[in-house]
Amino acid sequence: MSQSGGSPRRKYFWKYLLIAITVLVLSFCGLLWYTTTDSFQEMVRHRLIAEIDRITGGHAEVGSFHTQPMQFEAEIRDLTVHGREAKGEIPFAHVDHLVAHVKLISILRTELGFRSLVLEHPVVHLIFYPDGSSNQPRRDTVPASGTNSVEALFSLSINRLDVRHGEVLLYDQRLPFDFVAHDVSADMAYSLVHESYEGNLLLGKVSSRYKDYRPIAWTAEAHFALSQDGIEVRALKATSGRSKIEASGKLLDFRSPTIVANYDATLDLAEASVISRNFQAAAGILEAKGRGAWSTQSFSSTGKLQIKGLDWNKDPIIIHQATASADFSITPKRLALSGISGRALSGSVTGNAEITNWLNPASIPNVRHSSKADEQIANLRLNVKELSVAEALTAIFPQQRYLAAFHLAGAVSGTFGANWTGSPDKLQLDTALDVTPSAGTQGGQLPVGGHLNAGYQATTQVWQIFNLVANTRASQARAAGAVANKTSLTLKAETSDLKEWQPLLQAFGSRGTIPAVLHGHASFSGTATGKTSDLLLAGKVEAQDFDSLLLPRKISSPAV
Repeated sequence: MSQSGGSPRRKYFWKYLLIAITVLVLSFCGLLWYTTTDSFQEMVRHRLIAEIDRITGGHAEVGSFHTQPMQFEAEIRDLTVHGREAKGEIPFAHVDHLVAHVKLISILRTELGFRSLVLEHPVVHLIFYPDGSSNQPRRDTVPASGTNSVEALFSLSINRLDVRHGEVLLYDQRLPFDFVAHDVSADMAYSLVHESYEGNLLLGKVSSRYKDYRPIAWTAEAHFALSQDGIEVRALKATSGRSKIEASGKLLDFRSPTIVANYDATLDLAEASVISRNFQAAAGILEAKGRGAWSTQSFSSTGKLQIKGLDWNKDPIIIHQATASADFSITPKRLALSGISGRALSGSVTGNAEITNWLNPASIPNVRHSSKADEQIANLRLNVKELSVAEALTAIFPQQRYLAAFHLAGAVSGTFGANWTGSPDKLQLDTALDVTPSAGTQGGQLPVGGHLNAGYQATTQVWQIFNLVANTRASQARAAGAVANKTSLTLKAETSDLKEWQPLLQAFGSRGTIPAVLHGHASFSGTATGKTSDLLLAGKVEAQDFDSLLLPRKISSPAV
């Protein structure tokens, strides 16, 4: 009886369950059909506009809106956000085309997730009015009694963000930007008490490109507050390869904008050379740390610069593993480096540098100066100590390989100066250097000592050798004259060992050895003229007490 009584109940249960499932399926199909109707699209469009208005405080407009619910895809054309700009002015923000693939990470209205988000030609237009206000939208929400003073506006995450042909319009200037970002997360809240937006932004991996430079891959994070009176960047960090920057600061008073910031930057010079397509620095790190202030009328910055492990392979200078540091000061009137200290060419360098009127347009070459007070004036003074002669010659004359063949061993100390008045094409250099022979030399090295007093004129591109004296164990050489496209030098040399001059003979194409043994001494008095890569020696040679080995000339037998 129990089983027979329960059987109808089970039948009714399955019947009701089947009916419920059928209703649910029909309801779901009806809902899917409804999402394809214009009514649903228009409802979502109005909801989207209301949300944008709520978040930004501005007035949003949407040209066209289309969704594909089954694919979680939304497409928007001509999305515009109007701020406080006047009628007829370019709006605060505009996007020509937006395509979003949504992921359902939360059903809360302030949480959004996107698998991908593509923005075609987004434009942000910032206007600052004479009264100090801007066209940034302003939220007029007044907190009700007992409510929280901070309202969460949104929180989102984006797996891939693609921004194409973007622009920022600021002070009648267009700043283009294009990038693709992965793993983007952002959130923003509105403080009703302070009337400011407080936000956080994290960019996992970004690939951006500017003009003809190579693409740059970088990551960044920022924590900021945006108000009607300014922007406070509480922390900004960006990293690209071995380069990075950390900064914090404020933009004050939109009516007369002033930026005050602290920064700590590290730049990998080799990576920068590759990106800029300028292969000058093969290795090296540049570090800059300081504080600066920028406004529309002026700017200034002070801090410390450091260069580590610099390899510079740009002719005519080649330097390996150089280091340097200096305190810097920059204003529109003056650029100065003080306390320069560094090591290069196995020696040390100290000094100071200064350029006044360094941004003055009157300093452009071939432009007449309005007054001498506006002329650009540059001065550099370096003291060098114990630089390697061999390394210095290789660095300055990398193409003259025969100089390295001498294996000179000596230390250079003295002063080096550079200056110009008007423009860099009027550069003048002066050097006063003394060379001390190395005390301990290895096999094959040639100790050298001497003195050099020379100058350079950029207008004529001529090195003027006032006095050059070089001494070795067995030789002494003197030179004076001009070194340029057409070199003209007066030379005098004396030696008691011709073997020391073997590399010079090889420089003129001889593969053999000097066919003489000198027991007394020899001298040369003459000139060197022509190009530095193809010099012509002419003069008088005298020698006393020497043996000469004349190799017999091979004579071929005549054919019979």
